Amino acid sequence: MDPADAYAIALLQFRDAIATLIDDTDHLMPQNNRQLGRRSASFNFIKFRMTHAADRHPKSDLADDAQYYIGESLAGDSKYRDAAVAYERVIRDYPSSNILPEAWYKVGISYDRLGQIDKAREAFEFVVKNYPDTDAGRIAKQGLDRLNRRTR
Repeated sequence: MDPADAYAIALLQFRDAIATLIDDTDHLMPQNNRQLGRRSASFNFIKFRMTHAADRHPKSDLADDAQYYIGESLAGDSKYRDAAVAYERVIRDYPSSNILPEAWYKVGISYDRLGQIDKAREAFEFVVKNYPDTDAGRIAKQGLDRLNRRTR
């Protein structure tokens, strides 16, 4: 299979899995945990496919997206240290990626969740300084304001 096709299929499945989990989570009751478990297993399989595609085809046009969504899935599992590493890999390996502002912002969020406030602040400041007119720049500014209020 062509690397671009593999990425496209994995990305679509990944986005669908995320949307399904978000849409259904509000309506799941404890008696439906088995259903959530099946969806989580499917989500993990798709994450595995994204990781496999990213490792096999790192030069693909969609490799940066795949790596970013790996970070998203890890953050969704509350694995913030691993998520930060995944987002930092986007930044390091794909320096001209169109999702750099979001990756930097998510690095900040991950470090904030880990309680590493200085690293979170550094990432948020980078986004605000270098991408001020993006959505990521605006929400990073809010993240900075939130950190400043907490550390006063």
